Amino acid sequence: MSDELQAAAHDWRDRVVDFAQRLVRTPSISGEEGAVADLMLAEMRELGYDDVFRDRIGNVVGVIRGTGGGRRVLFNTHLDHVDPGRRELWAYEPYGAEIADGKMHGRATSDIKGPGAAQVYGAALLVRAGRRPAGDVVVTGVVQEEPAASFGMRHLCDVTLKERNLWPDVVVIGEPTARNLYLGHRGRVELEVTTYGRTSHGSAPWRGINAVYKMLPVIEGVRAFE
Repeated sequence: MSDELQAAAHDWRDRVVDFAQRLVRTPSISGEEGAVADLMLAEMRELGYDDVFRDRIGNVVGVIRGTGGGRRVLFNTHLDHVDPGRRELWAYEPYGAEIADGKMHGRATSDIKGPGAAQVYGAALLVRAGRRPAGDVVVTGVVQEEPAASFGMRHLCDVTLKERNLWPDVVVIGEPTARNLYLGHRGRVELEVTTYGRTSHGSAPWRGINAVYKMLPVIEGVRAFE
């Protein structure tokens, strides 16, 4: 890291921590991300992002325009978190963002509001340090990541980035990895399988075919797949 970036990062340290605390203190269970989205949009505008907007389903997008000719980098976080559950099981208030022993405690501090705060400030840091990149830097916060369908991320990729001509060359996801760098993503496969049977009268069940039984080898095959 250059001296200019180090100096700028040092100057903004307290601001980044404060922003992360404000994010954690703003509940945003999946489907209820509006308040935390407002917070992120306002912070991006205050930091001087060149373009800041919310797409049709509530995803937040901020853009630092490059000088031209470089690759576009997209940083991604999500705005939602899972329910804190039973409060009596928490050692710290889940929405308190209390700092103890050099660590921030609370729901979504690591997954993923802490990394999200770092991304929002990291992009603006380049401009502050006089290091505006050649390519655009796009920072995104998507809604409804925690549900398995990743609805917000799908809309961002399928609609928003294409409509706004912001398709990236490189993507950096802020999910917690114990401060290690990981290349790629484990991914997943969604299968839709239909088996067909044949109905029969209750007096002659041997004339029918049970579609559930036909599904059994499919299930066993999926379980055995590596």
